[in-house]
Amino acid sequence: MIILIIITKQSFAINRTETTTPDSIFVKGGSYVVIDNKLMYFKTDTVIINSDTITINKNTHKAKKSAEFYNKLGEKTSKKNLVGKFYGLIFVPATDTSTKNQNSIRNESEFLKYRGKIIKNIHVKTLDVFETSLSDTLQQVNTFAARTANRIHVRTNKRIIKNNLLFYKGDTVNPYIIADNERIIRDLSFITDAKIILTPELIDTNYVNITILTKDAWTIGLEGQIYDKTSGRIDIFDKNIFGTGNQQVNKFYLNSDNIKKNGYKGYYRINNIKGSFISGELKYFNLYERTTYEINFKKKFLTPDVKYAGGLTLNKTFLYDNISINDSMTFTIPLGYNYEDLWIGRSFKIQNKIIGKKERARLIISARLMRKEFTERPNIAPDSNQMFYNITRGLASIGFSKQHYYKTKLIRGFGKTEDIPYGSLIEFTFGSELDNYENRFYSGLSFSKGIVTKKLYYFNSKISIGSYFNNNSYENAIIRFDGIYMSKLINFHGIRTRHYLKINYTNGFKRYDEEHLNINRDNGIRDFSLSTLYGKKRFSGKIENVIFPSFYYYGFGAAIFTFVDFGVVGNNNNFVFKNKYYSGIGIGFRIRNDNLVLHSFEIRIAYYPRKPPDFENMTIHISNQDFEINDFSTNVPEIIKYE
Repeated sequence: MIILIIITKQSFAINRTETTTPDSIFVKGGSYVVIDNKLMYFKTDTVIINSDTITINKNTHKAKKSAEFYNKLGEKTSKKNLVGKFYGLIFVPATDTSTKNQNSIRNESEFLKYRGKIIKNIHVKTLDVFETSLSDTLQQVNTFAARTANRIHVRTNKRIIKNNLLFYKGDTVNPYIIADNERIIRDLSFITDAKIILTPELIDTNYVNITILTKDAWTIGLEGQIYDKTSGRIDIFDKNIFGTGNQQVNKFYLNSDNIKKNGYKGYYRINNIKGSFISGELKYFNLYERTTYEINFKKKFLTPDVKYAGGLTLNKTFLYDNISINDSMTFTIPLGYNYEDLWIGRSFKIQNKIIGKKERARLIISARLMRKEFTERPNIAPDSNQMFYNITRGLASIGFSKQHYYKTKLIRGFGKTEDIPYGSLIEFTFGSELDNYENRFYSGLSFSKGIVTKKLYYFNSKISIGSYFNNNSYENAIIRFDGIYMSKLINFHGIRTRHYLKINYTNGFKRYDEEHLNINRDNGIRDFSLSTLYGKKRFSGKIENVIFPSFYYYGFGAAIFTFVDFGVVGNNNNFVFKNKYYSGIGIGFRIRNDNLVLHSFEIRIAYYPRKPPDFENMTIHISNQDFEINDFSTNVPEIIKYE
């Protein structure tokens, strides 16, 4: 028997046009579908007729125009064998990329009303890459190019999604576990977006059915980065081999001026081995006169409910390295070493209600044993070449963590749901280090805090202090502060914008002569590189303003950004701000085209007011750039990094 359903909707909008487009869709019995963000279950075969007024905004007309353009191109190229095949691989039809809702909410908010109910059934629905939507699973793929690309793409196996679940049939609903699981699935590199929907049983409302919707990403690709006029990198990858979630990444480094800087980096990764959340990885590097073989396994504290985590790394490396003497002489020396690293951690949920929401608070105790043994190195002595000592280090850490997430959009992406961490973490690390000549004690303390204000301004800061102790004296000490500010999404006459600020202060005390800080690229000023500018202390900052215009032209969406980077380095005998500071000022475009598999890249132009010797005043750079945000979960015990 086939049931006939007529769906009607009304919508009102300013500056919108309306058109009546009757349509019908056949739904097979026993299917779950999402229509306008509502989950519906059809027991029998059903025909849905949509005879309503469809509201189309201005951007939709542009999307339609783009779709028509690519469809015509597809029709023409499909008649030509070779070109048509390439069209299906590269182009996909344009869709409306306007984000209807950038409201930020706590991840667990929509699941709180189902707390304590019993999970009766769990369903997984995976959507194709192109012309599909989590908010409307009945959305049809209308164009030849999208259908071709979706047929070529191998969908993620439902078993892979189920292996990433933290809950099972018969469990009671914990809103925080459900929210964490949605985030974990969304963070998978082969998933564009994910949504978990809970629906009560009609007969017995003590039970709920859970539907997990995932939208696949196109994971086979080619991308690159241009470092300067003579060097760059090309990446070839498949991050979801045959729908298994396994990854193969190959990076080729090219340099026309120095053939020795040509090289290769590659790895093969198996994610979440048999549902254990343990990942394994094989690595091979042959780059910059450096050869590395590595195998590693690791499991993180993904949620407060994960009790155990750990990791194992085995590494063998041979390289040629440059060492400087008295800032005037540089020597190239051969080095070789073996590296082993093992750690394990245990998490305990804290049940004391005084501290707040006990579901997220935990105490984490971890231990680590690491060994680095050189097989080839220069001559060493108690007062020289300390960087080449054989080292055996044992560390332990005790950390208190409380972490939440909120969901938002338009931070690092162009419309994908993003999970932003906030909370607090305090961690004390201690241990000993045995080298060729002495045994030193180490201790370090770090505190980080992240907050989201009521007006959705975001602050994330971390302060760390650490030192070795030897013969009742400190050495290799460090003080470090990192801070991030991010504004709310500001909408000004239809133009959406965010402001970002990132600062770093690092100061080293009694460091080795070979240890230095710089302000090159990621350490301070983007695209800036000066090997002779370094010191023992550093202050740097990055200011960025990003505009997300209502721009859509033949599938292209773009973000425009301006930036000011600045940095200064100095030595311990003077105040850091008394040294010369350097800066970079620029503008750039982050461009995304949903019609292209190579859908996003960044072009930026930078001007440097204070030009170092042998350095251009202005540079043009092409790359991929991500905005990194630290979370508030402790994992492997480690020394505070001086870099």
